[in-house]
Amino acid sequence: MNIKRILLFAIILVVFDLNGQVNLKEDRDVFSVYYTPELKGDGLFGYQKGGINLSLPPIAFNRLTFYSTIRLEFHQFSYKNEATAFSEEMEKFYSIQYSLLAKYQLSKNWSLNGVALPRLVSNFTNGIKMDNIQINGVAFVGKKFNTKSPNRYFHLTVGVGYLTLAGKTTINPVVNFMGKVNEHVSFVIGIPNTYVTYNFNKKHAVRLLGALNDFTSPINTPLFVNTSKTQKIEHVIFTEASVGLEYNYWFTKSIGILLRGTHTVFSEFKLEDVHEHSLYDFNATLKPYVTLGIKFNPFR
Repeated sequence: MNIKRILLFAIILVVFDLNGQVNLKEDRDVFSVYYTPELKGDGLFGYQKGGINLSLPPIAFNRLTFYSTIRLEFHQFSYKNEATAFSEEMEKFYSIQYSLLAKYQLSKNWSLNGVALPRLVSNFTNGIKMDNIQINGVAFVGKKFNTKSPNRYFHLTVGVGYLTLAGKTTINPVVNFMGKVNEHVSFVIGIPNTYVTYNFNKKHAVRLLGALNDFTSPINTPLFVNTSKTQKIEHVIFTEASVGLEYNYWFTKSIGILLRGTHTVFSEFKLEDVHEHSLYDFNATLKPYVTLGIKFNPFR
C-alpha cells in the first residue's frame, strides 16, 4: 500500500458521510440544494458539482422505524490539453443514491440499526448496466447517554460497513461518538464522520467539518487511452477528501442558507482497465472550493 492509499484510508475513516444517517437529529436537513463552482482548475481538467438531498417522512411500526433519504448529484468536467480526447464521453456524471435506515428500539437507550445504500452512477451516454449500480450497507448498535440537563446528551454507535471507496468495495469499521454539549455546541467524532457545530444564536451557526467527494463510474461506451485501441477504459474514479468551515444563516426557524469553504487534503482522478490497473492519471492537485446552498431543517 503506497503513501497515497494510507493517507486516503486514514482520511476516509474520519470524514466519510453516510448520507447524514449518523448525524444528530437536530443536524439533519430534510431538504437541501447546493452548488460548488470551479475556483481553480488543474492542468488537465476543471471540475464543478451540485446536488439535492431530500429526507422522506419516517415510517414507524411500534419499535421499528424506517428513515429514507434521496441524494441526487451531478459532476461536470472540462478537459484541457491532451485530455480533451475524453470530453465527449466523460464530461458529465450523475449519481442517484437512496438511503434506507431501519432502527429497532431495544429499550429507551439501546437500538439496533441497519442502513441500505444503493447507488446509481453513470454518464447516461449508452444506457445503464448492472455495473452502474453499487450496493453498500452499514449495520450498527446505538447507545444513548442521558444527563440531568435536557440540552446535554450523548450517543455512541459501533458497527461495520460494506462500502465502496475510491473504486474499492471493502468492509470498514463504523464508530461514532456524538452529542449535544449545551444549546450552542453539538458534535460527531469518530469513524467515519466528524464535525463540530457551534450555534451562536437562532440565526447564526458555524461548523468545522470533513467532507468526502467520491464516485466510481463504468464507461459503457468503448473508450481507449491510446490510438491503437489496446488500452480500454473500464472505470472512472474520482476521490477528494477535504476539511473546512461552514456558515449557516437561518431566515426562519427552519429555512437557512449555507456558505462552505473547504480545501482538499487528498485528490485523485484516474482511469482504470477491467483489471483495476491505472491507465491514465489526471494528476489532480490540492485546491480550495466554495459551496453555496439552501437548507430546510424542522428539527432545530
